[in-house]
Amino acid sequence: VHNLKGAAQEAAARLDFEAVEEMLARVDAVETGMAAETKEARASNALQRGRVEQAYTLLTAAADSFAGIDPLEPARRKGRYEDLLYQHGLRYGGVGMALAAQMNRAVLTVFTETDHPVDWAMTMQNLAIVLRQQGTRTGGSEGAGLLSEAIESYRAALRVRTEADHPVDWATTMQNLANTLQQQGTRTGGSEGAGLLGEAVESYRAALRVRTEADHPVDWATTMQNLANTLQQQGTRTGGSEGAGLLGEAVESYRAALRVRTEADHPMGWAMTQENMALLEEARADHDTCTDPRPHLAAGLAHVEAALTVFDSEHMPFNHGTATALRDRLAARLAALG
Repeated sequence: VHNLKGAAQEAAARLDFEAVEEMLARVDAVETGMAAETKEARASNALQRGRVEQAYTLLTAAADSFAGIDPLEPARRKGRYEDLLYQHGLRYGGVGMALAAQMNRAVLTVFTETDHPVDWAMTMQNLAIVLRQQGTRTGGSEGAGLLSEAIESYRAALRVRTEADHPVDWATTMQNLANTLQQQGTRTGGSEGAGLLGEAVESYRAALRVRTEADHPVDWATTMQNLANTLQQQGTRTGGSEGAGLLGEAVESYRAALRVRTEADHPMGWAMTQENMALLEEARADHDTCTDPRPHLAAGLAHVEAALTVFDSEHMPFNHGTATALRDRLAARLAALG
């Protein structure tokens, strides 16, 4: 910086004002960057002390300081900074997520759908992620409202992230939309909830057009797992042969996911699918079309016992605890039936 200022003085003495401006602009950029780094460090320190509002103010000031250098740089930086606030809120609760949403909305005043569609769609996706997490952690109508906002944000992003132009991003957004629809549907009773679950199933199946087993096996298996879970919820809430058919589709989707989620290659994912299949078999045993629950309970017991070969008490106490409780419940139900 000192050398640049000296060069600017020499250029001024020569009356080379274009060179003066070039040198001083470089000085401005360097000093702005250094000041922004200091604010970022202060913001990190504030987050470590739980002072989230102070961190938000510092990060906003750091981003806005670049407005005179590049009018888009404040929005770019806020697009990165929002994740710091989101991650803090994800870990510790508090106002981090709300401030992350506020920062994303500030970015959307610069990155518009018309002028910067790709950046706009990315920001809409980030906003939706924050809103979904907020909604997950908030009960009642307020939480439902946040989930609805997240759904609308994902749908807006899909206006740009189309299957034709951005297939991988489109499939990711469809998956996230489906997850949010499934969550909202789970929380909503009656025909409205059933409709949301149906939309979730359609969105998962759409994502599978891009997330194929051949080209994206891990993502494909994740989507198949989520599809199975949603089909299970639909089947549980639907009586008669239609509900039984949905539960049967869920079984096939879980089994398909296990082609990728093998015990050898993905032991944790394999065990989670095995536990989900145990819960599904219990749901089939409880369905109004079931005349003999014992085969389903026995199958469920076998699945959860398989999961417990991976969920050990020392390294995965939570998973081990939930799977053990499920195993004991299924065993007790079987014993009571004789």
